[in-house]
Amino acid sequence: MYNILPRQNSFSIETGRLLLTPLTAGELRLWLDEPDRLGSELGCKISEPPEGEFRDIVVSQQKITESAPGNFLWHTFWLMIRKSDRVSVGSFDFKAPPENGRVELGYGLDSGFEHNGYMTETVDAACRFAFSKPGISEVIAETELWNLPSQRVLARCGFSEVSRGDTVWWAKPLILETERLILRPWRSSDADELYRYAGDPETGPLCGWRPHTSVEDSRLVIEKVLSEPDTFAVVLKETGKPVGSVGVMQSCAEGALPSEREVGYWLGKPYRGRGLIPEAVEALLYRCFEVYGCPAVWCGYFDGNSRSLRVQEKCGFKPHHTEYDVPRAQLGDTAVIHYTRLGNSEWRQLRFFREFLRSTGRDSDTPIYENFYFGNDERSASELLALVLDGKKTATSSSLYAYESDGSEPPKPGDLSIVTDFSGEPRCVIETTAVTVVPFDKMTFDLCRREGEDVTLEGWREGHIRFFTADAKLCGYSFDGNMPVAFEDFRVVYRR
Repeated sequence: MYNILPRQNSFSIETGRLLLTPLTAGELRLWLDEPDRLGSELGCKISEPPEGEFRDIVVSQQKITESAPGNFLWHTFWLMIRKSDRVSVGSFDFKAPPENGRVELGYGLDSGFEHNGYMTETVDAACRFAFSKPGISEVIAETELWNLPSQRVLARCGFSEVSRGDTVWWAKPLILETERLILRPWRSSDADELYRYAGDPETGPLCGWRPHTSVEDSRLVIEKVLSEPDTFAVVLKETGKPVGSVGVMQSCAEGALPSEREVGYWLGKPYRGRGLIPEAVEALLYRCFEVYGCPAVWCGYFDGNSRSLRVQEKCGFKPHHTEYDVPRAQLGDTAVIHYTRLGNSEWRQLRFFREFLRSTGRDSDTPIYENFYFGNDERSASELLALVLDGKKTATSSSLYAYESDGSEPPKPGDLSIVTDFSGEPRCVIETTAVTVVPFDKMTFDLCRREGEDVTLEGWREGHIRFFTADAKLCGYSFDGNMPVAFEDFRVVYRR
């Protein structure tokens, strides 16, 4: 594991024993010409400034870093600073910005620091950093034929040799892991397994592509289609063989924003009904929302593909819209496609609720009654949430007319709801313990004091007259003293 720490206008990556610090263009110049001054500015001792051929490389990278400051992390060198004594022990760099989902890594140790595992620690952290950036699916590196120590570092960090000539090229793909699955890039050697399932005459048309006709056909699909970044073979841990595919792509849905993504998937027929694709999609959703920062993720299914709809429902997607006469080039026809959508805040709330279910041993199918924040603006939402979390607010009230106006069911004992802050971030889960229906004018202080907001019945009435008057206009009902109020007692059953 590693942590990213802020450093003035940049940051450092912290590992167990090292701080990996990217140098700005100005700091690269100091490294070349005034290493002691650079050490003073960084609070460390520079053990070995660039010399010889390496100096020429740093000079070149310094000029590029200076001319492209927005991409300096991919051009500059990162110092490896030992935390115990603040001594630099080596450096690494990404040779250039990512291209076609790939970034190249270079590295070297200063004299006297070999055989301590520093390079393995650094390469591992550098790969983790690269894979935390959108669109990067592979890290590559080049070693000399004779440089066995460097090759051992790469092997320990999960790289595989991909070609050998005058030098040796190595690659490490982005791999995602779930409880039962490994999600990794497709390989040419997977062609037999791909054809086993993609050759099924029913599988492809359900997803909009033609069935594969041969192993060679599947091999070409791997090379031309399944080689795209963020496309993964779904590999069973128990067998080590791929049984399906998942991927993230730019969304084709009408109205989708450029910052939003779409998830696609298919699974071999023998493995359906085991929850494997929802498990894989969850891993992709984490990448979309946490790495890409997507405001929403889309998913679609062709009319009649009920299995795909169930996958999307399990993952929290909600129906959004339907598109007609969508061309399917491989099949030579058009089709109806139904799009579903999952927003960032809804995903976070769903993950929060699932954490609650796991931690309390409840059934994974336990429903959420509603997600909401208290109040009607940011200030009231914050104040009321604080009262809930402090245990001072253990009840809330709502108009029974509001539920009737939108056709929803009022709460009942045992219902579970997620309480969020005003931005939609989940903060706690509450369980309804009792619901009392009483006319507004018949409300008693014994009831309303449990809301924790007022010290008198008159204060509660004044505040709730304002609230229900505004709510009535919004929801389309009439507020008067006889309006039935659903007074809901609750308790907090989970919080972070």
